[in-house]
Amino acid sequence: MLVWSKRLVAALLGLFVLMLGTILLNTTPEGTNSLKEHTTGWIALN
Repeated sequence: MLVWSKRLVAALLGLFVLMLGTILLNTTPEGTNSLKEHTTGWIALN
């Protein structure tokens, strides 16, 4: 069984939320180029 540190989990979740917010705020749904940026951001985040 893998035991995760609470600090590590909190740091990883915080980083995920920060990156998600950055992707969502920097991309606007206007056209194909924006869709490409949004998709690339999601792929990089996941």
